[in-house]
Amino acid sequence: MILLELFLTFVLIGILNFGGGYAMISFIQNQVVNIHGWLTLREYTDMIAISQATPGPIAVNTATYTGFKIAGVPGALLATLALIVPAYFIILGLMYIFRRWPDNKYLQWGLSGIKPMVLALIIGSAFTLGVENVTNLYELVLFGLAMLLLRKFNTNPIILILAFGCWGIFTANFIF
Repeated sequence: MILLELFLTFVLIGILNFGGGYAMISFIQNQVVNIHGWLTLREYTDMIAISQATPGPIAVNTATYTGFKIAGVPGALLATLALIVPAYFIILGLMYIFRRWPDNKYLQWGLSGIKPMVLALIIGSAFTLGVENVTNLYELVLFGLAMLLLRKFNTNPIILILAFGCWGIFTANFIF
């Protein structure tokens, strides 16, 4: 029964979400944390950090991790496929529509409306994750430093993840 529930949840996520993995974060969180209670908010935010640090799309990594936590390897495979397959067919349909009518003003207007909504989803997810993960001045300083290095100096995110992870391990005994 849990496999069916897992499958239907990630099919729903795959069908109803637009804008890529970061736009899906809040919707996935609502499903796996708030509605089903499969993960705590802390587990979810940790999973997002791991999903970002590992190769592959963040939403797919999130689905795989959640499925594995709930039902082992079968759950991981099922959740991943349930997320990917609907998006695959939706993309095929959209590709046909945009190739057939590339200059259609209604399609262009629709995209103009969707873009700000997707940005709002991403910012909303960032805010939710920030409130959960930046809980003291030390973490706020690290967040600010990470933003500075990402934006001002175009530092590779993988290098930052590794460096900040090592920094956290190194300073854990001194700060906490």
